[in-house]
Amino acid sequence: MTAMLRKAEIPRLVEELALVTDQVQRQFGGLTKIQLNWQPVSTEWSIGQCLEHLMITNTTYVPILQQHLAGTTVPTLWERLPGLPGFWGQLMLKALDPENPQRIQSPAIFRPKSSRASIGIVADFVAHQAQMTELMQAAQTLPTAQIIISSPAARWMTYSLLDAFRIMVVHEQCHVRQMHQVAQSTTFPAAVDLMEPVA
Repeated sequence: MTAMLRKAEIPRLVEELALVTDQVQRQFGGLTKIQLNWQPVSTEWSIGQCLEHLMITNTTYVPILQQHLAGTTVPTLWERLPGLPGFWGQLMLKALDPENPQRIQSPAIFRPKSSRASIGIVADFVAHQAQMTELMQAAQTLPTAQIIISSPAARWMTYSLLDAFRIMVVHEQCHVRQMHQVAQSTTFPAAVDLMEPVA
């Protein structure tokens, strides 16, 4: 799936966001607060923490996107360097591939702030997805493949705005798979009827 999304345009990415949203609602919308906050081990995130992490990560791109939509951005030195954006974009997509057995450590800026998610976190995520979809659709008026942005986690890591959207979708798919694995653990608090994860 990630190989196909490496060249995906915004309409396809919007479709994939919708699939993730629907899957999260169906698989995790009926979980209890205990289930949402259950961790396989203390060093691994709960379903609630994964959802919070996705919202935190995606939200860091909102001001960048809004500035480009408003036409108020001034490219940084890193963003003006040729070659690097294409390299970093493809590297991130490969690293975040749900099929990649090697997990990359999330930068501190993207990590969940709370160890206890509220019962409404799935609804919060659904609302968040609607906002991200709206912004992504608005960006279709921009030359997203040519616009270069810096990662909110590292100013020297640059990629195209279109690759940023691709990374966002693949990142969500990666954590949906992680959440599915948490819920399918033999020691999960209660049995739930879950469907297969995003491929």
